[in-house]
Amino acid sequence: EVFMDSADGIASVEGLAVDWQNRRLYLSNLGTHYTGTSWGRVEMVGLDRTGHRRLLEGDSLKPRSIALDLQARHMYISDWGDDPKILRADLDGRNPQPIVSSGLENPNGLAISGGRLFWVDSHVKSGENGTAVLEQAELDGSNRAALMEGVPFQIPFGLAVDDTTLYWTDWGDDGTGAVLQ
Repeated sequence: EVFMDSADGIASVEGLAVDWQNRRLYLSNLGTHYTGTSWGRVEMVGLDRTGHRRLLEGDSLKPRSIALDLQARHMYISDWGDDPKILRADLDGRNPQPIVSSGLENPNGLAISGGRLFWVDSHVKSGENGTAVLEQAELDGSNRAALMEGVPFQIPFGLAVDDTTLYWTDWGDDGTGAVLQ
């Protein structure tokens, strides 16, 4: 069953997160480039398909992954646009602010665990595939630290975490993928 499609304004969705407490789905929606117009949005819709609305949008925004901190009522968004960054905003889209903006090239997957934010940066824009980094920081962006540098994969993309293990996906140059831990 199709939940949402182009009739709902959906173009290319690269990130999803579920607020199971309030029964809402958050998604990154990136406008297709073949239309001649580039745009990015973070949107929210009820799991019953009601209340669909745009929370963040802009010509330079290229949202990818979304992670939710339901306790603090924040969402985190990786943005791989012209000015790559990781944003934090309230769950209603208010108060967006970059919390990590230096040293990022192509931030992809995000995950939250134990009061820390984790992300992968593929460094694919520089053509330096295989120089990816897996990093972490406090939820306000402070105390940033690399967990793994020069990750030996092509394009790390998705990220998930449990209490003790990080898992990520790799797109790879040749179109193959993998799940790693």
